[in-house]
Amino acid sequence: MRVLRRRGPAVSLPSGPGGRPTLARIARRHARTLSQVVFRFALEVGTVPLTGATDAGHLREDLEAFEFRLGPDEVLDTSTTMRSRSS
Repeated sequence: MRVLRRRGPAVSLPSGPGGRPTLARIARRHARTLSQVVFRFALEVGTVPLTGATDAGHLREDLEAFEFRLGPDEVLDTSTTMRSRSS
């Protein structure tokens, strides 16, 4: 699980391929991992994402979140998924 803090309680999101269908769909659309979508979402909404990278490959994967952008609808969908996950 990855945890994001954003002006309030932490929000946990699944980081594996069995994650929420909305996030998995966005990840497929961009040919990215679910973790990269969550990382990119944090950047899009002005949050500083924290990586838990323990090796160079993981860090490289996290940094690839800077190589794409989410569309406005994808940001809204991700935000909605995060809110429903935290309730």
